[in-house]
Amino acid sequence: MVKENFKELFEDKGQEGDLEILTKTRPDVVEIIKANPDIFGFVVKKETEKNVETGQEKEVERKYIKVLGIELEMNEEGCGTQFDAKEFEGFAIDKKAIELMKIMATGIKLNQPPLIEGPTDTGKSKTLEFLAYLTNHYLLYQSFSGQTDVTELIGKYVPAVEDVRIRFEKLLENKKNLKPETIKILQKFESDPNRLTLSVEECTQIALSESLIKPENLEKLQWNWSDGTVPRAMKYSNGLGCWLYFDELGAAEPQILVKLNRIFGGNFARVTITENSQNPDIEATYPDWHQRKGELNQFRLVATTNPPSYAGREPFEKDFIRRWVYQRIGRMDKETFLARLDFVGHRGKLESPELKRQKLSEGIDLEKVPELDHILNLVVSEFREQAQMKLNSKEWERGEQEFRFDDFSDALRVQKYLREIQGTDLVETLKDAIRFYYLGKIEASLPFIFDVNWEEKSKTAKEKGSKKMTAKDIESTQSERVKELELLLNEILEGKTGPKIDGKSINKKIEEEIENLNPEIKINALLNKIKESKRGVWVPVKTENWGEIQQQIKDYEDMIRKTEEIEKLAEGNKDIQKRVALLEKAEKEYQKIGKIALQIQDKIAQKKKLESEIKFD
Repeated sequence: MVKENFKELFEDKGQEGDLEILTKTRPDVVEIIKANPDIFGFVVKKETEKNVETGQEKEVERKYIKVLGIELEMNEEGCGTQFDAKEFEGFAIDKKAIELMKIMATGIKLNQPPLIEGPTDTGKSKTLEFLAYLTNHYLLYQSFSGQTDVTELIGKYVPAVEDVRIRFEKLLENKKNLKPETIKILQKFESDPNRLTLSVEECTQIALSESLIKPENLEKLQWNWSDGTVPRAMKYSNGLGCWLYFDELGAAEPQILVKLNRIFGGNFARVTITENSQNPDIEATYPDWHQRKGELNQFRLVATTNPPSYAGREPFEKDFIRRWVYQRIGRMDKETFLARLDFVGHRGKLESPELKRQKLSEGIDLEKVPELDHILNLVVSEFREQAQMKLNSKEWERGEQEFRFDDFSDALRVQKYLREIQGTDLVETLKDAIRFYYLGKIEASLPFIFDVNWEEKSKTAKEKGSKKMTAKDIESTQSERVKELELLLNEILEGKTGPKIDGKSINKKIEEEIENLNPEIKINALLNKIKESKRGVWVPVKTENWGEIQQQIKDYEDMIRKTEEIEKLAEGNKDIQKRVALLEKAEKEYQKIGKIALQIQDKIAQKKKLESEIKFD
């Protein structure tokens, strides 16, 4: 009921993009949208923007590419994407690609960096590149390995002289042949989680130790600061910012990941580098050196990794995981794999997978309705607590990658999701958010198994004499866990044992709160209830003179006429509050009429049965 009324009142007010506008600049993207209308869209919006320095407001026009209904702003300033249409001729928009796009688009929209764990060759990198191409954003790469140094991420001092700089950087990249003095300096630096880069003094000692410069020329040696990939992405295109991709994050050494915690400090929108005396604060909001100080830039971060069971990978610390929107994707199923192979082979048209998604809308400003916001928070609070209890239980076997359901950070992410990606049905939006942030982790509680004999996948681990689970065991268990948490969520929302407010289920209370926000919603809800109640209205046929029953039928018909008159009064009443009151009265009367109809029908049936028995005798 809420869904239909909510949809009518809160339809997306954005001007659906006349694709002619986009055709002028990106005809290639228009073709993709036309070929996949259930997945992609385009919208032009007029929005109000405030000048940070003057405080004056102005109207600006912004263009958005819709990805599964999620609006990602197109970049129309500075340097655009490095990709072109030809690079994606073999890109299959299939079930796995859509799963990845949902995760990435949500993270980019809300500026909540996703960390996606999944097997190789599922299309993680290509999907992100495709989104960058669609929205015209530049994508900067940072690959990780056991040799990755934190200075690659944040920056370092390098010699001002070009040939000395090249030799110095090559030395740090290949650490096998370094002198003991240099190794000692590097080990001291790497073991300190609070250090992000080498000091000028340490760099000078390394240059001397490795004979890059003679002692007598030391005074001539000058050092310049060279930004790493993080500040480079934040400052890209004169401060506009770009997307940053951490590829194979799990391949980094643990001490590098520890330092990543310090780089971001729980806030991916700002980075502080005290080691760089030239500019100690590098921020994702425009820093002092940029003319548009205070405006948010387009810096976004997405990370991917292979499972811990891959060679050279270690599970992440739980404290590290909670800083990201951690999502685990499984392998491609046989049907998707074959369809993707066929598509790449002869560029055939893929069948679009069936999508279950609701139309997004501008929705309700939850910050202005604390009562409703509190109810939604109650659902999240209940779910996270009970889900964590399940995770702690002995029935849920722990996997290689541990995580938690009860971290406060995920609850805050749900809040932001509800405010910025709100659908026409608020309850469904809440379910989507909980599924995204909580159920998206479930598969990670089980290990990837790569040594499964797929010919014998129907056999259990016990039958094969192995402690490891077969692929079928894993898929079955994962599916059951998802179902278990889905049931938990539904029980919290509307089950008998779920929380009650004023004796009503959470779902019912949310419906009431939404109806009370606007009388028009209340009116639509009442009209729907009346329509439903009218189904119970029975038009009696003429009966024999059965005394009491005949009188009840007459009273019943009078009730119907009076209630219809109340409906007509409501229809013609311009006073919204009075109209609501009349419709409420009519709705209650129709409920009574329905009950009386059943009683009369019962009595008539009994009377006819009795008469037939007498005639038979």
